[in-house]
Amino acid sequence: MFGGSRMEIRSEALFATSWVLLSAVVVLFGSEYASQQLGLIYVYGLLALSFTYVWGIGGVFSLCQSALFGVGAYTYGIISINFSDIPSAGFAGLLMGMVGPAILAAAFGWFIFFGRLSGMYVAVATLALDLAMLTFMNGTASPDYSVGQAALGGQNGMVGIMPLSFGASDVDDGFSNRYFLIFVSIVNLLVTIGVWWSLRTRWLTAILAIRDNELRARTLGFDSRFYRLGVFVVGAGLAGLAGAEYAAQQMFVSTSVFGLPMAALVIIWVLLGGKRSVPGAYVGVGLMQLLVLSLAGTGSDIEVFASGLIMILAVTFLPDGVLTIASRLNRLRPVNGRRGSIPYSAGAQNGPIEVPVAAGLKSLLGPNGRSATREQRFTVHQLYKSFGGVSAVTDLSLEFDPASITCIVGPNGAGKSTLFNLISGKFETDRGTLILAGTDITRRQLEDRIELGVSVKYQVSELFRDLTVRQHLKLAIWASHRHLAWGKIDDIASDWEGFFGLQMRSRDIAADLAHGDAQKLDIAMAISCQPSLLLLDEPTAGLNPEEIRRLEQVIKTLGDYMTVLVITHDFAFVSRLNSRVVVMSQGGLFGTGSVDELKKNDEFIELYLGKRGATFEH
Repeated sequence: MFGGSRMEIRSEALFATSWVLLSAVVVLFGSEYASQQLGLIYVYGLLALSFTYVWGIGGVFSLCQSALFGVGAYTYGIISINFSDIPSAGFAGLLMGMVGPAILAAAFGWFIFFGRLSGMYVAVATLALDLAMLTFMNGTASPDYSVGQAALGGQNGMVGIMPLSFGASDVDDGFSNRYFLIFVSIVNLLVTIGVWWSLRTRWLTAILAIRDNELRARTLGFDSRFYRLGVFVVGAGLAGLAGAEYAAQQMFVSTSVFGLPMAALVIIWVLLGGKRSVPGAYVGVGLMQLLVLSLAGTGSDIEVFASGLIMILAVTFLPDGVLTIASRLNRLRPVNGRRGSIPYSAGAQNGPIEVPVAAGLKSLLGPNGRSATREQRFTVHQLYKSFGGVSAVTDLSLEFDPASITCIVGPNGAGKSTLFNLISGKFETDRGTLILAGTDITRRQLEDRIELGVSVKYQVSELFRDLTVRQHLKLAIWASHRHLAWGKIDDIASDWEGFFGLQMRSRDIAADLAHGDAQKLDIAMAISCQPSLLLLDEPTAGLNPEEIRRLEQVIKTLGDYMTVLVITHDFAFVSRLNSRVVVMSQGGLFGTGSVDELKKNDEFIELYLGKRGATFEH
């Protein structure tokens, strides 16, 4: 119906069926009050969903969702009051109530995200927006603060808001809580299913990757600023629509929607239902509304105390919400094997399949290696980087031929990792240049280098905790094949899974992978981008001897297609690659040569092993 796994489709079908049945029962057999309360739950649920989308899905802890809700409510009020003689004005108000907050979020978010604010700083900035709007709106009691005929009203609120007109002849002004419930049930269900379905799109997959590991996502070419801004704007639109619905139902809105209690309540709703659960937004609201109704008449202080207590209990005992327990149990289900024509390593369930690694890799990369022309080489010229006055890389100059393999070795503190991070774009250079195929990439942003042919595998596996193996590979392939359809990318990802022996882990999330499988997935991502410059930092860490042997064959084959730079302490691995070796010491170049030449060099042996006359063990 909406795509995705059978379990996901069943979950959506169950949610939609429950929603429709509940709405139908209340409309047919419930009172006007019951219809009003359920309609309010749907409205607040959409507001909670906006926070789930922005924070739980997008990783942006925005404390201004209630303020954007308020902007949507006031926008609807202004339009409905000024155009009360037009029957469709209310529906136009709903639309503008969604668009207005989205525009505000786009303008405000631009300064936040393109200013590289993140984490707590985003929370502080959005809270400041909320408080600024509260302060301003509280000061609008004067009649001078009016938009046309609509007076903002200050702390007294905006009155005279027109409801949605449903043309009911038996109800004054055409309004009925039952009609409103039917309307909001349809609209919000469609919006919610749309949000749920969007989680399977490539855009939302990239958002989830940025949320889990911004650094790795940027190395794949995803500009976190742009994607976070997009999430923030969409979330604002959802909050604004909820606010407009609220104003249409209540026919009144006050500045309390901008207050801290409302902002905190949104957080409680989402934490209770599950911050990454789409239906959890509505469940959290429903549970809290039941609590509020049960405590009605006992005093507002008790309600505040109960809300705070629920928040503490939810964070302590149900940190993922009440609805995420089932999804965790689903991870324990066995996974059927995926197709994969060329196994990298044979698992016990597959049997002892032996396929030549070189042939398998070439079938994925293509039959022809890159032509080794001088113009395509990678050049490091007079590179310098210091930290706090301490030089990490000192005026280093190197040249790397295209379609070649170079191992970079040296003792701890030699500057290898710093060089690696300068080439990848993680660190900015103090001076010097990096030239790849005639293009100066020295000042290019981290996310821009994948388009120029740079792909990275860091020393510690940089994966996306809550994404599956298949999603990892699809993102990596999409990074260098933006023109391909998502379905075609899925087929290619399946082949890479098979080559690396990960087909049985296709639906497993990264957090559940063993260290060796995580390393293989990280390497698979770096290679499946099909770069012209591949950077591998300690690629053998966590692999067993058989996997290391196969990795050697992979790297040797890659040397026919791209420039491969390998940083490692494993000199036995370097010896078996039998490639050019660059030796670094104290941030500079100690020397270069073949493995055999270095083994005969007493100065290198003393540098690497600590004493002259020592020998390397294979």
